Amino acid sequence: MQEMIKKLAALQCNHSFSRAGKIFKTKNAEYFYDAGTGKVFQCENYELKLIKLLLNNEWDEIERLINTNNEYTQACQNICNLIDKEHILQIPIYKKFTNENKNDDAFLNGNLKQMTLEVTQKCNLRCKYCIYNEDYSQFRSFTMEDMDWDTAKAALDYANLYGADDIIIGFYGGEPLLNFKLVKKSIEYCLKNFKNHSELYFTMTSNLTMMNEEMAEYFKNVPNMNVVCSLDGPQSIQDQFRVFSNNVGSFERTINGLKILVEKMGEQAEKRVSIHSVLCPPFDENKLEEMKLFFQNLTWLPKGIGKNIAYVGAGTLKDNKYQADINDPEEKKMEEIDPVKAWAIKELSQQGNDFTYAFQLQHSDLMRMHVRSILNEPAKLLFRNACCTPGIRKMYVAVDGTVSACERIGNSPSLGNIVTGLDLNKIREKYLQEYDEYSLNKCNECWAMHLCNNCYALCYDENGLNQQKKDQECVACRKSIENDLIEYYQLLEDNPVIIQILDSILYGKS
Repeated sequence: MQEMIKKLAALQCNHSFSRAGKIFKTKNAEYFYDAGTGKVFQCENYELKLIKLLLNNEWDEIERLINTNNEYTQACQNICNLIDKEHILQIPIYKKFTNENKNDDAFLNGNLKQMTLEVTQKCNLRCKYCIYNEDYSQFRSFTMEDMDWDTAKAALDYANLYGADDIIIGFYGGEPLLNFKLVKKSIEYCLKNFKNHSELYFTMTSNLTMMNEEMAEYFKNVPNMNVVCSLDGPQSIQDQFRVFSNNVGSFERTINGLKILVEKMGEQAEKRVSIHSVLCPPFDENKLEEMKLFFQNLTWLPKGIGKNIAYVGAGTLKDNKYQADINDPEEKKMEEIDPVKAWAIKELSQQGNDFTYAFQLQHSDLMRMHVRSILNEPAKLLFRNACCTPGIRKMYVAVDGTVSACERIGNSPSLGNIVTGLDLNKIREKYLQEYDEYSLNKCNECWAMHLCNNCYALCYDENGLNQQKKDQECVACRKSIENDLIEYYQLLEDNPVIIQILDSILYGKS
């Protein structure tokens, strides 16, 4: 028995066992997620109790139980067998983050996946939760500035020269249709000049209030053109926050523009148009049911069109009655911290139910769990969480040519200017060295290190890494990942056909 205790104690090299994994609970069972291998095991009572004690580093109690109770002695032996056969509880201490690219020319090596152009800072709406307003200091305010062709051309030339074989060119605003002329000119330039890329995709995020027959006809004929429509739901929900400057709701104009685009796209609409909704308080089942029924009853909208929901950003609403903090401590229940996921689990768990809308909302979270790395032995490499290296995977070019990591990051150290060049030293200092120096030890002690989806956008400000924000986001991120695990394994229990659908999407099976 002492040998078993010594074996367990030696595994974590004097580090806390809490980093080795996480116990999570569905309605019907409890499971252990092993951080090193990505494996998940359903736990029986005695094994579960010992693993809980291990994760809490309660060695005296472990020793007492296995010395006085045969069931716990056998449970400890079972755990030791899993250690030998499945290599669990053996996650190493990582000395550094693994870089996506190793050479000195990493920022100029043909790996750029997406270039997004802020074609205008003008917008015809004044959405009450918009990040681009004078009351929200993290982002710029509205301006009347448009991107000029010289700036757009410099960005596109950079993407053409340093872009990956399959590259995405995105258009953002403001409302990009207010500068439709530049969007069109940019697309035509890409189609003519991007000859060394195997796949060229375009995407645009728009409120569609300005969409007309001519624009829709044009986008229909652009190969691989995808349009994301900002639509929060039925008129009662949309017009509460998405309004014009005179406070008139945008619902009718948005629906009209969406309908024009969908009808022009025809059979292609299901794959080339998607819906993005912002969810504001109250976060309750009635609102989600209302949104579900609304989209189901739009008979002209293809059922399979992609849909997603984002919670309204904290601090973006002026009226306090609409404020809600979804970054609650880890002890909170799922319905308190992620009401959309809690609602979706109920929808998806009901066999025979039309779960299309719920599945569309949760598809990416479920797929992340479905395709997570599951290894025979503990992972030898630790990546920089969900932080895409700025200037490599994605670039966002503002109207004046200033380059940021992406459209979500707000005020943060710029990467340079697309016309005058990237500031490679600043990228390395602010986004690699500074991040790594603060984060490596903390990531090493976190059970969610290999599932983490934290990113720069959530923890940076104009000075660089904001350590307080980073720590807060880590708490929220761990809770989110725990909820993702619960959702995935709850559906494995209740309605495994959902998981089979993920397989069909992933492998193209019917």
